[in-house]
Amino acid sequence: MNRSDLKVKKKITDRVQAAGRTVDASKDDPQYEVESDKSGRTAVHKPSALRKKKGSS
Repeated sequence: MNRSDLKVKKKITDRVQAAGRTVDASKDDPQYEVESDKSGRTAVHKPSALRKKKGSS
């Protein structure tokens, strides 16, 4: 599995269009729009798919 350094752009807590798709998020089940440092592309992920980089706060 490839790993990329991602920057969180925003926390999504409503049903919205983001990263080219409909994101069905809520306050109880948020998702995060992230941007890849490598490609500059954006994506939306659930918190369970993201991990903090070692050494970051």
